[in-house]
Amino acid sequence: MAEETKKSAGELAKKAGKIILGILIVLAGLFLIWAFWPDFLAVLKGIIGVVLILVGLIVVAIGWTD
Repeated sequence: MAEETKKSAGELAKKAGKIILGILIVLAGLFLIWAFWPDFLAVLKGIIGVVLILVGLIVVAIGWTD
């Protein structure tokens, strides 16, 4: 039973470490978006056309296979 408790505590520590790492990565991403806001908006505006093309291709493919 002692091994089982240690194993689950180790798994809990790994899970907590992954969660903390994930939160830190999300915060770093948010900081970088905030730091480069004008450039981020320019990229976002440039991507709109490509996204619309891809969505249109998906709709055509769905219609084609129906």
